[in-house]
Amino acid sequence: MTVTRRTMLQGGAALSAAAIITGPARAAEHTFRFASLSPETGYIHSQHLARFKKAVERDSDGRIAVDLQPAGVFGRVPQFHQLVESGVLDMAWSIQGYTSGRFPQSEVLELPFLYETSAAGTRTLMTMLEAGQFEKDYGSIKVLALYTHRPYGMFTTGRAVHKMADMAGLKMRTPSALIGEALGMLGATPVGIPVSEIAENLRRGVIQGSVFVFEAIRLFGLQDELKYLTDLKIAGPRFMVIMNRARYEGLPEDLRKVIDTHSGMGMAMGIGEGLDGVELRLKAEYDGSADYTVIDVEPSAREEMVAATAPATKKWIATMQKAGHDAEALLATAKSHLGA
Repeated sequence: MTVTRRTMLQGGAALSAAAIITGPARAAEHTFRFASLSPETGYIHSQHLARFKKAVERDSDGRIAVDLQPAGVFGRVPQFHQLVESGVLDMAWSIQGYTSGRFPQSEVLELPFLYETSAAGTRTLMTMLEAGQFEKDYGSIKVLALYTHRPYGMFTTGRAVHKMADMAGLKMRTPSALIGEALGMLGATPVGIPVSEIAENLRRGVIQGSVFVFEAIRLFGLQDELKYLTDLKIAGPRFMVIMNRARYEGLPEDLRKVIDTHSGMGMAMGIGEGLDGVELRLKAEYDGSADYTVIDVEPSAREEMVAATAPATKKWIATMQKAGHDAEALLATAKSHLGA
């Protein structure tokens, strides 16, 4: 084809007309800073938070922009709740265990050996939230989703853990005070360490292992430090995806609806069910590797551990009652939803 000045002018006119018809991309009316607690490659970040971002931006017709950033960009994870509550951040994905005592009502789902799957714990958390039973925990923020992880395994460097006696004296990283208390009752020594510092403390021998999830082994660079992976299922940590309440309530009704459509029970259960699948797949991969020994706890050994940690539940009930919470009712409700 011979390109003449006329065809070039015609083409330019067509492009100009298209630009007039479509116009420039709409500028966002609301931009939300969204802090993540993992690298971009993490399962929750890449498969759930990123999808939430895209869906909200798409269904708001570009009126909402979500500035989702991985760990380390918008501050330290233990501060996320405070930063969202104060309005410094608009949204965040965080873990309640970093702010011990701040979310006492939902802590019921972190009691030892209460459930065995993320889906079960997550459904119970969200059902109780929607029924208003966690109002004292989350009343100051907008909850987008609460979920529990599949209960933690116990991953160690030089000692295999098959039964309670094998834990004696082991210095184990704990994600929260409540799980740490249960570890102490099992004979281990709990040590509070942020996830970003686990690998270095394993190398230095400060700890001999951690209660953690299978996904976290590679995600946080622990694959060369760990050898024995016991699927203990001791307790599941509580996570939250939250939003500043004033920023949410200040949105027009149609944009609040967009946020609501892509959050709540649907978002939480998508995460919970997805985590169960990811954990079982990764567990099978490690079990098939000559570099690791994957251990399932025998029923009799588990029963011994359940009995040993029962005082942790009793102590939690007593502490909660002193603080004015009806802990027995919370636990009974949780068990009824779990079918326990």
